[in-house]
Amino acid sequence: MSIHDTRNSAINYKLFDAWKSAPPKRLLSRKIRCFIFQCRDIPSADADGSSDAFISLWNPDNKKEVKTRVIEDSLNPIYFETLELLYDMADIETAPPIVMNIWD
Repeated sequence: MSIHDTRNSAINYKLFDAWKSAPPKRLLSRKIRCFIFQCRDIPSADADGSSDAFISLWNPDNKKEVKTRVIEDSLNPIYFETLELLYDMADIETAPPIVMNIWD
């Protein structure tokens, strides 16, 4: 906000640093699709030498848990699943990372 007496002259806003740069872009919500095919050579977590693995995606808004189905008794689980989530970003260069966690 600027208060100025305009009787003498109009304000030239281009002289002020804040008005020299363009405003930042608005964040857009974009749908991200993660195609998950297979995990290989995951360490065993069960006593019998196998693992019951599933993959979860880190979701920035934490409203809904996004994860694959559980593949039981396998160290090389095959998923062939597509997980979708919404990310708020201005553009690809400044987008936050997509983090996948493998759980047992």
